[in-house]
Amino acid sequence: MSGIGHNLPNAKLRKFFERLERLQEEIDGLNANKSELYAEAKGSGFDPKIMRIVFSRRQQDTAELQEKDAQIALYEEALSGVKKKTGTKSATRARARGGKDADAS
Repeated sequence: MSGIGHNLPNAKLRKFFERLERLQEEIDGLNANKSELYAEAKGSGFDPKIMRIVFSRRQQDTAELQEKDAQIALYEEALSGVKKKTGTKSATRARARGGKDADAS
């Protein structure tokens, strides 16, 4: 009888892993769809990097987003004496925040 007790948990565990594998396949398919969508947007003249930033920001809580924006502004202000390169991540983030010129910190 002890064999039956050991098989039941194994079968249940196996089913969990089978479900996880199916979900991973679905996730992989969805990620492929996202990549295709970004490629299509790029072909239409949009910048996928900026789209990812904007998409990520839309997912965040408004208060959290405002706090992050304030921290970015504070850091950029602290570095205002440091020469910036054009096309930096801070410039990209500034443009994603609403077209603000990154060099006008």
